[in-house]
Amino acid sequence: MSSSVNNGNLTVPTAEGPVTDVCQGATAAWNGVPYATPPVGELRFRRPQPAACRDEPLETTTWGPSPMQPAQPETNGGVGDNGVTDEDCLTLNIVRPAGGATDLPVMVWIYGGAFTVGASRNYDGRHLAARGDVIVVTVNYRVGPWGFLDLSSLTTPEHVFESNIGLHDQIAGLRWVRDNIAAFGGDADNVTLFGESAGGSSVLSLMCMPEARGLFHRVIAESPAVAGTPAKVHAQDARRLAGIVAGEDATPAEAAAALVDCSADELLAASLRLTAETAKTDPGRLIYGPTVDDESLPVALLPGFLSGCQARVPLVIGTNASEGALFLVGAQQSGAELLPVLPDTVRRTLGDSAAADGVVAAYPGFDDPRVSAQAGGDMVFWYPSTVVADAHAAVAPTRMYRFDHVSADPRFGGLGAAHGAEIPFVFGRVAAVLQAEGASADDRDVVFAGQIMDRWLAFARGGEPGEGWPHYSAAQREVLVLDGRSDGGTRVEADPLSERREAWAALFS
Repeated sequence: MSSSVNNGNLTVPTAEGPVTDVCQGATAAWNGVPYATPPVGELRFRRPQPAACRDEPLETTTWGPSPMQPAQPETNGGVGDNGVTDEDCLTLNIVRPAGGATDLPVMVWIYGGAFTVGASRNYDGRHLAARGDVIVVTVNYRVGPWGFLDLSSLTTPEHVFESNIGLHDQIAGLRWVRDNIAAFGGDADNVTLFGESAGGSSVLSLMCMPEARGLFHRVIAESPAVAGTPAKVHAQDARRLAGIVAGEDATPAEAAAALVDCSADELLAASLRLTAETAKTDPGRLIYGPTVDDESLPVALLPGFLSGCQARVPLVIGTNASEGALFLVGAQQSGAELLPVLPDTVRRTLGDSAAADGVVAAYPGFDDPRVSAQAGGDMVFWYPSTVVADAHAAVAPTRMYRFDHVSADPRFGGLGAAHGAEIPFVFGRVAAVLQAEGASADDRDVVFAGQIMDRWLAFARGGEPGEGWPHYSAAQREVLVLDGRSDGGTRVEADPLSERREAWAALFS
């Protein structure tokens, strides 16, 4: 089959049936394209199944529903109070430059949100696609108890629960890209996987999952929390969730049936209760995330990278200068810590040892929450990323960055170079917003956004992310600092913050 044009719209064949685009000027887009069967009923806690075939063209002019999740503003990665959420959420969006070019590089985005919130609709790929002649795909995947709580320990003869569902959603999306992207003008043999926060953790997890091998060829991990929860820990949380839904005295059969049969809103309410309980008893611990199940994710990420189990593809990895600032504001506003940021919580997480004292000493003024939040952000994001970079550089081309830029516009720089601050630059949203408001092409943020986009795009096209970015090695530890002030918006530092890195290494050795 071949593509066809009708009334200016482009209908493209896929393995499941034709899809018709929406024109967007310099780009064309197909939104809300199903890549799997709706995961409802008995499929609620199962890995995704192939999408059903259809004969009639599917109009893809609107976003598909976002995954079930608690209401959070888009600035926090959520979908807001008015966002449409549904269990039937396994769709993806394709954006490509207008015109008939073929063999275009493909960039597949995995969103963040602490494995609890997030939606592909929050990430507009038009600016990347138009600037770089690439195809941008954004994928919905299940979050919270639907995707990232391993309930497999609750399996009964009547009801089956599977592990790492959200990661398998992502794999299913990548398989769809492999099988269909050529019809949209994309090169299935040139796929760059990129994601931030939980999305960054996801792309590192996919590097360690046998079923994901060959589905991507380069990786960009932005601010990944190097996650991986032992199955036995998830089993404890699974039992508690089942107790909330079915009652503490429910039999295993009754608990399993209740989890499958309860409404989506009831399951969401139970999830929020479990989160609130954990915040009181174990502040700073994330319930949801990848599980080390000895099967789909055979090993935790740090041991996996250190032992060379990961896919040996080119990697860009980095973090932001003030990762913890966003989580400190959240803790101060809500009274609950998503990650350890307050002094007492960080101290308790570090444990009681001379090495822990060494970490505290590496952060003068630690009892100031702004300083302890810096330590907490470094513990969760920065230091593990250096370990991953050290390990991966031994087996494949690796580059590391640190995002230091602080926009003068409070919409984009109000918290400094905090967690997620790079995203509107990577996607070109900063430049688009400012120029729509009258900013010139010479505006500092506009110029810097272009520089960042060009580096990400160059990496996606051929694996070389622009001049002046040296390969990372454990011997030199050269890091590209994205500061927006230096020549070209960047400078190179060798082993930045080495004293802090050595203190963390002593603690986690």
